[in-house]
Formats: sequence, structure tokens, C-alpha cells
Amino acid sequence: LAMISLFLISNLVYVGFQTQVPRPDLTPHTNWFVDKVISLYNSDNPYNCFPSLHCGTSALTASFWFVKNRYRVIAWIMSIWAFGIVLSTQFLKQHVLVDITGSLIAIGLFFAFYRLFNLKMQV
Repeated sequence: LAMISLFLISNLVYVGFQTQVPRPDLTPHTNWFVDKVISLYNSDNPYNCFPSLHCGTSALTASFWFVKNRYRVIAWIMSIWAFGIVLSTQFLKQHVLVDITGSLIAIGLFFAFYRLFNLKMQV
């Protein structure tokens, strides 16, 4: 339900309000990484959604493992992976900081509702 809500909120906001990330001018054939980033920029529009689905889905998936109260090693590995995805969206100029902040706040709210719902179900 949290994943569906994240996609729904993000797509509804995207229809009316798109974030645009100014991208740097890169010199081709500087090195292989710059060429890959140029290729990414050529295949992707600089318009993105709020909250960031890259960050939201990866953080939500990682936090799922903590909710299960098992598989702590997997939970930490997934958290490190999600943190890497969050950083990469910044370094590759895919999202602005407010997109990331919005997705993390949304996930916090989803889990607050989850805990509240579970407490009501146990009473």
C-alpha cells in the first residue's frame, strides 16, 4: 500500500508540478564516466517528479526489511544500497534535494500510519 501511495502521490504531483534540474555542460571524450553521463543526459529529460521515486522506492524497500524484525544483515545492506541510490540522484543531477527530502518524509509518514494501524488492530 505504501509503494502504491508513493507512486500515486508522485505521479499526481508530476502532472501539475515538475521539478527541473539544471545539468552541467560536459566535455565529451574526457573519460568513460563522463561519456556515460552524457549518454544518460541525452536519453533522459531534465524534468523529474516530487517526491523522487528513485529515492522513495529504494528507501521504502530497504526499510521494509527493518519492519520485518528479521534479516538484519539484509536490512543494512539494502539501506547502504538505498543510500547509494539517493547519492547518485544528486551527483548525476537527476533530482533536487527537495525531491529526496519529500520522498523520505513520505516514507516516514507511511510507517507512522503503519504503526498506528497495527496498534489499532492489536487492541
